Amino acid sequence: MASPLISVIVPVYNKERHLKRCLDSLVRQTYENLEIILINDGSTDKSAELISEYIQLYRNVYVFDQENQGASSARNYGMEKARGEYICFVDSDDYVYEDYVSYLYKILNDTGAECSICSAYKLQESEKYKRQEKNKKYFVFDRMAALKNFFYRKGITSYPCLKLIRSDIAHDIRFPKGIKYGEDAFFVYQVLRACESVVYSPRVLYLYYQNQGSVTHQKNWKEYACSWSFLKKEFLENAEAEYPDIRKSVQSKGFILAADFYCRVYGIRDAELFAKDLKKYMQKVCCTVLTDSDCKWSNRFLAGIACVSVKEMGMLCRMALKLNEKIPFIRKSL
Repeated sequence: MASPLISVIVPVYNKERHLKRCLDSLVRQTYENLEIILINDGSTDKSAELISEYIQLYRNVYVFDQENQGASSARNYGMEKARGEYICFVDSDDYVYEDYVSYLYKILNDTGAECSICSAYKLQESEKYKRQEKNKKYFVFDRMAALKNFFYRKGITSYPCLKLIRSDIAHDIRFPKGIKYGEDAFFVYQVLRACESVVYSPRVLYLYYQNQGSVTHQKNWKEYACSWSFLKKEFLENAEAEYPDIRKSVQSKGFILAADFYCRVYGIRDAELFAKDLKKYMQKVCCTVLTDSDCKWSNRFLAGIACVSVKEMGMLCRMALKLNEKIPFIRKSL
């Protein structure tokens, strides 16, 4: 019986520096029935030239061009063009191990799940990762357990990469338009809602490049505000209403999202009203998060500070962001 076609969707925008590494890792996949769909999102560097080289060398590499609209739009376009029975995503400045696709398909096929998930390692600019002994364990979750782990950020992350999704599950799901932060979390939430079961493996198959550019993004505070307004209503409030039995986990996710936004706009005068809205939300849920033994200690630590003073929590996180320190409780959570 022939293996099903799997579509790997890669949004590309001005990634000439790391694109070759990414594409090399994809064309070397041990899973053979694979199509690699590159969405050139209006690149102005030499990304398009590099893509052309791979199209000439490999028959299963395809490119589709669009004007620059962002990664979410590019992924949506890639989903429209995908022909596979399964889809997965890879970002163009990241790379994967040669068994990334084959292993995700194996555990999905073995368990009958609709979505399989692996783990990633975050690389700094010059860092190299030595692959550890292969972890053969995997865990199957029903819908409620998968959502709970997702909200608590335990294994199942907001990152759309790392996941192999059955195409019929993702058919009507798209990344939301008009927001630039948190769209990944909303997409993954919609996928998990549509799945009867999900399989997760802690095996590291994905190497995520952590950009050391500006981390505070002060000039984008209005985009943060727009994103938070959408996420609070369409994501957090709806999830609490639909899944009251795991309300605490939703509030844990909401708290860390609000804290992430708050520490990035803290001290920006024009963003004071936005910061007040974030502060109000955190004050509403911080005691629940603090006393929830299922929460990560990092969430509870921040919630404890927020219960005393949201302002002090913002100052602490802002300082950590500016120093770009790798401490667990301020790592990127969107």
